[in-house]
Amino acid sequence: EPWWRNAENSMAARVDLARYEGNFLTVMGSITTGSGGQYKIYTPFSRAVRAQFPPRDLVPVPEFSAPGVWPASDDLADWNLLPTKPDWAGGIAAAWQVGEEAAHARLKWWGDHVDDYDDRRNFPSVDKVSRLSPHLHFGEISPVQIWHHFAGRAGEGWRVYESELIWRDYAQNTVAQFPLYARDNYREDFDQLKWRDPDNDPDAARDLKAWQTGQTGYPIVDAGMRQLYQTGWMHNRVRMITASFLIKHLLIDWRRGEQWFWDTLVDADYASNSTNWQWTAGTGVDSNMFVRIMAPLSQSEKFDCAAYIREFVPELRGLDEPYLHDPDEFGRRPRGYPAKIIGHRAARERADKVNADPEIEDVSVFPMAMPMLAGPGAIAAIMLLMNEAKTASQTIEVFSALISVLVLTAIALVAAGPLMRLLGDKVEAVITRLLGVLLSALAAQYVIDGVRGSFFS
Repeated sequence: EPWWRNAENSMAARVDLARYEGNFLTVMGSITTGSGGQYKIYTPFSRAVRAQFPPRDLVPVPEFSAPGVWPASDDLADWNLLPTKPDWAGGIAAAWQVGEEAAHARLKWWGDHVDDYDDRRNFPSVDKVSRLSPHLHFGEISPVQIWHHFAGRAGEGWRVYESELIWRDYAQNTVAQFPLYARDNYREDFDQLKWRDPDNDPDAARDLKAWQTGQTGYPIVDAGMRQLYQTGWMHNRVRMITASFLIKHLLIDWRRGEQWFWDTLVDADYASNSTNWQWTAGTGVDSNMFVRIMAPLSQSEKFDCAAYIREFVPELRGLDEPYLHDPDEFGRRPRGYPAKIIGHRAARERADKVNADPEIEDVSVFPMAMPMLAGPGAIAAIMLLMNEAKTASQTIEVFSALISVLVLTAIALVAAGPLMRLLGDKVEAVITRLLGVLLSALAAQYVIDGVRGSFFS
């Protein structure tokens, strides 16, 4: 955290302070671009980290000798640090084994299950995630120890999990560049977005409370938020669903969610927490688009969340599928379970309306998708023409034609983004697909006719 880094720097100015980079795979600031700068985007950062693997060697366990006589000390219980009225930590204590031995026992268990991670990590009803994040947070195990435990392991499961260890380093790298990342939007245009403010809007305050306590009427959201409050942890897929719900269904500032997760997660990490919330909100340096709104009801069915919902939302245990995922829709909502605080379609329309504010940067998918859709035809034509090229100049002309197609397509269609957004998501999607096919064909014909006419006639 930035404040601890500041405290260490202040102490280092007064004493001979030895610092060890034990919490991450790489030394902070050591992964740099070709020009010596810091990465802002995850994918090239990840490639650069992997290029430097293996990480440092494991350090032998140090030996300590206890003093013969301990100094007088308070009894920790006399400090009354544990909650009692109410004992809100009871579920947390029951859910976790703490300490270094517990961390390594879980790592050993994870060694038998990591191969399934790529296929099963999105299914909260099954125990197919490592649950090592709290142990990492409290320093009971290090990412370097985890990496060396799996050194030489093949398979996509380990590869994906390794990517998430690298994501921790990426988040730390981001916060090192932008220390106030948990407070400030990286993309300043989002400073103009009109969030619903729980401090001044009673309806927004009610909705925020419903989200925090798992009373939204969306079973998968409620299950996740109740799991969080009961155990101090939430499955990663459900973290994304609940975060998207707060931001885009309820239009409540992502910082409210970031703070709630910071207060309630036992694995709360300043860098990862703020980076993940800004990614979901679309406000971050490397983030999802604001218009990308997770549909919690379809996500619940897609990832087979029934058993997970029954575990944490007992009011719904008597419902079969598919009613369990959306009891309101099927008229099967039991007494005692709340109605939806907002319908999915109404939430989507409200979010689209806010995003249409002229002060907010156009993030329509249309202008960004079109060059990519035009690309396949142009690339196919390039492959055809490369077989016909006989000289270096002909080869250069082929590549020049490809670049011109993509650039001209992008320039011509960026202006259409606002129009597509006004027409709505469904219209935009249809038009994007139709024009994509047309542009792909035209691009192919343009390259073939233009280049072949100039060089191959």
